[in-house]
Amino acid sequence: MTFATMISNRYTQPIKRRSNKRPQQVNPLTARLDRWFKRNAIGEQKESEGKFEEAIRIYEANVNEDADTIFSYERLSILYKRRSDMRNEVRILKKAIRKLQEKGHRKRLDTFQENQMNAFQQRLMEITGDDPFSLRAPMKRMHGLI
Repeated sequence: MTFATMISNRYTQPIKRRSNKRPQQVNPLTARLDRWFKRNAIGEQKESEGKFEEAIRIYEANVNEDADTIFSYERLSILYKRRSDMRNEVRILKKAIRKLQEKGHRKRLDTFQENQMNAFQQRLMEITGDDPFSLRAPMKRMHGLI
């Protein structure tokens, strides 16, 4: 290889530069939100395909991780209502209400979340016949009335 070839190669090759950037760290909250939203999208797809059992498993995974997305709770409530599975529907509704109340203590609920909580509470009252979060509820639960 001649000197002229070495010089021409040097100027035609791309310059390799060292990057001073550190590898980007992933925010754990963002990673969880991404995972929950992806599961919700997959669950919606399974519902549209008529695979309701798979959709329930996917939404339940979000609920078991205590997801902040109310969508999973809402879809599970609807799916359990369609299956006439009142026990699981009540369980999900109670979890959703508690989740929204917990959010309300951390910050003010927006109107959408407030409307969602009211809808969940209304459906729960339709099923059980009484507000399970009232002061009398522990006594009724003890006597098997709820």
